[in-house]
Amino acid sequence: SLGALDFGIIIDGGVIIAEFIALSLNNHYDDANRLHGQERKDYIDEITINGASKMMNSAIFGQIIILIVFVPIISLTGVEGKMFRPMALTFCFAVIGASLLGMTWLPVASALFMKPGKNGEKNVSRVMRLAYKTYRPSIEWACGHKRMIVIGALVMLTVALLLFGKLGAEFTPTLDEGDFVIQPVLKTGTSLRKTIEMTTQMEAILKKDFVEVDQVVSRIGAAEVPTDPMSMEEIDMIIKLRPKKEWKNAGSKEELADKFKEALSVFPGIEYEFTQPIEMRFNELVTGVRSDIAVKIFGEDLDYLAEKAVEIAAQARMVEGAADVIVEKTVGLPQMRVTYNREKLAYYGVSIESLNQYLSMAFGGQISGTVFERERRFDLVVRFLEDFRQDIDNIRQMYVNLPDGNQIRLSELAQIEYSSGPAKISRDNTRRRVVVSVNVRNRDLQSVVQDIQQKVQENVDLQSGYYVVYGGQYQNLKNASTRLMIIVPIALALIFLLLNFAFNSLKET
Repeated sequence: SLGALDFGIIIDGGVIIAEFIALSLNNHYDDANRLHGQERKDYIDEITINGASKMMNSAIFGQIIILIVFVPIISLTGVEGKMFRPMALTFCFAVIGASLLGMTWLPVASALFMKPGKNGEKNVSRVMRLAYKTYRPSIEWACGHKRMIVIGALVMLTVALLLFGKLGAEFTPTLDEGDFVIQPVLKTGTSLRKTIEMTTQMEAILKKDFVEVDQVVSRIGAAEVPTDPMSMEEIDMIIKLRPKKEWKNAGSKEELADKFKEALSVFPGIEYEFTQPIEMRFNELVTGVRSDIAVKIFGEDLDYLAEKAVEIAAQARMVEGAADVIVEKTVGLPQMRVTYNREKLAYYGVSIESLNQYLSMAFGGQISGTVFERERRFDLVVRFLEDFRQDIDNIRQMYVNLPDGNQIRLSELAQIEYSSGPAKISRDNTRRRVVVSVNVRNRDLQSVVQDIQQKVQENVDLQSGYYVVYGGQYQNLKNASTRLMIIVPIALALIFLLLNFAFNSLKET
């Protein structure tokens, strides 16, 4: 995390003290040369102490101001705090350590190792001489045109503030990992056999048509220990790409993703989400969703939630920069529904529990005895053959024993039919919700969310009790921005007070 920071900030106070001590020793070069032995050492020590004492105040105030700058980051909470606070604390500890070193060890080391030198051009590098020749005339001209410089600075500040208001924002920058993760979204209830077949075909297309693809590894469903729960129709296709110099079909990952999606469009009715391995896991761990933006619709009626999710997805697809817009699959799971006729059950004296046992035996099986083979024992399970139980008419024609010893068909006691039911019911804070996942490409996160919000407010109407929340990385960005809007002005006020205390003048501050 510290790799992007200027390490010169850490040693800034020590550099100021060391430079002033060196300048003081050079200014007293002649006086120091007249002395010898212990007197010369005592004289150098005195110059070092005076120089360090004069600059210590400025160095300490400078380091304190740097520490105050990191107060807003240290004050962050939640996910953003866990991500950025360790970096800020590490940097602050480094600055404090460097300050202690500058106040104690540096003056001693300067007195031991620095020697007075004669001021001259030999002591100044060519780069510094060139900088001095360029910088001095600029300063002289600026001092002669103070009003123009102040007005120009105010104009530039105003323009910067106007541009700042139009800038986008992101929670964390997107890094190029060099690999892809494609997540095909198949029809709800797709069998494992069909999922494997389609995944194999997708892998073959990618390997055959794209030289950019080095390896493809797919994962279907959840493992035995479901730390990452996925249904049988959910796939993670991890694609390892070759070095960019070997690419032929595309010049960027965004263009390559579009080419992948076009090549895989031969499979009708399948939506694809493109991301990166680490980015996907990071988003999932931090925000609970794999995409950059999660538009969450909350309410009670799953059918209504699914309907509004489709409308919001249609609006999101119209926004520039919004890619891989996918609606969470919550409905469409094939189910066999059995509705009992309670009047007939009461007439024939049959209980619902006994009918449930018949249905359980037909599909799941029921233990009817035990078979022994020497020391081994096996349960004897009775159930319908696989082909037989696939036909709903066979279930309807199943005979049920009555208390008087007669039999009756199950269809006389219950209505049995296929229907579509919920594939899953997701909740946040005990509230049902459906998620519309959106990834961001070639645009900043905040601008995309703002455009989606505007379109949803204008074109999507929600009943009372239903509402929309924008989550994912945007939620973390919003939380951090809200807190920084409070903490940053406080930090600036503290810096102003410190400068005023240091200069003892409001004008100079």
